[in-house]
Amino acid sequence: MIHGVGTDLVYIPRLQKMLDEKKFAFFRHVFSEYEREHGSSAQYFAARFAVKEAVFKAVHASFDFRIIETMNLEDGKPVIRETEAVRKLFDDNGIDRVEISIAHEQDYASAFAVAIRKEKGRNE
Repeated sequence: MIHGVGTDLVYIPRLQKMLDEKKFAFFRHVFSEYEREHGSSAQYFAARFAVKEAVFKAVHASFDFRIIETMNLEDGKPVIRETEAVRKLFDDNGIDRVEISIAHEQDYASAFAVAIRKEKGRNE
């Protein structure tokens, strides 16, 4: 059963400007060490920021954006990296998993997230 859905659209040049101006405090505040180590382009960070916003909307709960980390499976599918903090967020909100999708087009990156509730008797 669907708990919630979320979507977000990010203007990539906005993130590029922050990179160019070395406004790294924003990146430290929003992105995890894992993401900062694996990303270098504005497109990368814009897409991941869109995922964080989309997950926030789908989960309907406040959290430190740094716990939501996007990684890609071998086939390229983007997924939320499941850490203890993410599992706790999901468990506390009755969520089994969150499916995500990312798209890029010219100056924009977008993300869509679907939070799926735990089925009764499953993972409880």
